[in-house]
Amino acid sequence: MIPPMRKIKEVATFKNLDHFLDYVRLFFKEKSLNVDLLQDITLVIEELLVNIILYSYPKGNIGEVELSLLLLDNNLKINITDNGIPFNPLKHLTPDISLPLKQRGIGNLGIHLVKSLVDKIKYERKTEKNFLTLFKTVNSYEK
Repeated sequence: MIPPMRKIKEVATFKNLDHFLDYVRLFFKEKSLNVDLLQDITLVIEELLVNIILYSYPKGNIGEVELSLLLLDNNLKINITDNGIPFNPLKHLTPDISLPLKQRGIGNLGIHLVKSLVDKIKYERKTEKNFLTLFKTVNSYEK
């Protein structure tokens, strides 16, 4: 039997960012997951949520974000859903971080960071919502 996925849904504002991160910390504590994994996943989720809050809603509009976590065997599944403008992070170029700062384009470092800290990312746009699913193997972190 697959355990139920826990989730949190809040208005996409900086005021609620801590609610999402508290939810992540509580989930990790309940599952007794490694603190290094917690730090990496918190960084990933915070980066994605900040981008949603800043860029997903046209000026003056506020939407909602839903975050859910599921641990099945040694696999962590993270779902982030928002009803903001379409945005597929997988279609953005990976920045060349070997170049000096002045020669790099602006942006995409956050997406690069997220891609480097998870094993797999899937994006889907349906019913006027963005569905981002991230996967991370837990056993790559020792307890």
